[in-house]
Amino acid sequence: MLARFSISAKLYVIVVFLSLVITAVGGFAFLQMRAIDASAQEIQAHWLPSVRWISEMRVQSARFRGVLRDHLTVSDAGRADVDKNLYARKADFEKAAKAYRQLIASSTERELADQLEGHWKEFIAASEEVRSDAMKGDLANAKEINAKKVVPVGRAMDKALAGLVE
Repeated sequence: MLARFSISAKLYVIVVFLSLVITAVGGFAFLQMRAIDASAQEIQAHWLPSVRWISEMRVQSARFRGVLRDHLTVSDAGRADVDKNLYARKADFEKAAKAYRQLIASSTERELADQLEGHWKEFIAASEEVRSDAMKGDLANAKEINAKKVVPVGRAMDKALAGLVE
């Protein structure tokens, strides 16, 4: 059946067929690139800023805990600097939390953020107890409060922050 066609006609048909296949594959690739671009835009506009602010909250909460432990080891003269640093860490955490709240998109994420906010309030209250006892000179009680209240709440905050990123 194909013997009655000339070689040039056969080659012409093959070239046309391959051109059509290449055009179809190119069109499909173009559509897929649009989908990839839309996903990349979503990541850039929503996910990356959220992860940035969550990471900032995680860093500031860890730094706050470290500075709070410094409060237990410094002399009375050095506590003013430590307090200033604590307030700065608290302000930085709250700034990041405020920026993150504006980016919340889902109800599940909102629940985790509300849970985190509750942990943060509990954490701050417990850290105020530690500071108060340390200022009074009752370092033993301050260390106990730190170990029994602040550390567990800090770990719960870390878990909530990790849940926000998942």
